[in-house]
Amino acid sequence: MYIKSPRKKGVFGEGINQKRARAVLPTLVLCAQEQSTITFKKLGNAIGLRFYVRLDSVCDYINVELQNLSENDEWQYGEIPTLSTLVIPDEKEKIPSKWMRKQMRGQLNMDDTWENYERHCIQPVFDYPHWNKVMDAIIQSSNW
Repeated sequence: MYIKSPRKKGVFGEGINQKRARAVLPTLVLCAQEQSTITFKKLGNAIGLRFYVRLDSVCDYINVELQNLSENDEWQYGEIPTLSTLVIPDEKEKIPSKWMRKQMRGQLNMDDTWENYERHCIQPVFDYPHWNKVMDAIIQSSNW
């Protein structure tokens, strides 16, 4: 299950947040493979950002790219779950981000509890077996 984004553009482009999305993507894939979440602050630090409040837009570009890849007729590895669900506001206080809580109530039609978030949003990312294929497809793109 992926959460549809209202954005039209993925990670490829010259926008500052698209460049950041390309930089962040390997860190998020590594988190998925290691079955761990990451805070916005740690994700920002991973790419050298002192201010990480704008990472929601960065994550959204990644969501669009994975959605596009999932919908590509040549993609044979199933629906790619929403990778940005691994990004949480705080490690101590287990809550989804404001944007994710809104998506859970609206698009996913469920209560925005941590238990629902963990089961229906995070676990599918951990369970997806083809993150290496995702990275290969994106890196091998002529746009990379």
